[in-house]
Amino acid sequence: MTSTRKPKCLLLLSVFILMLIYVNAVHSQTNAHAHNDYLRESPFYHAVASGIQSIEIDIFMIDGKIFVAHDKEDIHHHLNFRDMYILPIKKHIDSISNLQLLIDIKSCSEELLIILQNEWEEVKELITTK
Repeated sequence: MTSTRKPKCLLLLSVFILMLIYVNAVHSQTNAHAHNDYLRESPFYHAVASGIQSIEIDIFMIDGKIFVAHDKEDIHHHLNFRDMYILPIKKHIDSISNLQLLIDIKSCSEELLIILQNEWEEVKELITTK
């Protein structure tokens, strides 16, 4: 391919990709993704009330407790995973549909995985009996 055709091909490819993105984009909150919402007062409630169906939760474990924060220096005692996500999900399980939770484990350990599994078992039990 000649050097003059390369920029044209890249330009056409870029335009094509942008067209695909535009055509496939549905302008609704259901395609939105919430991330770093721990900065809000009630991140779970805000996301669900806004119609968001994908929530990413960054977690760390400190002293046997799971905290929500993007960076370790942002961890505060009130930002715990159970209060911010597990309990609200359990409370509103009947009104939730098509919710995707992405858990980004920032400090992995066997203890964290066991605690996370135990927390999720409570929710999983409600989902399977729904």
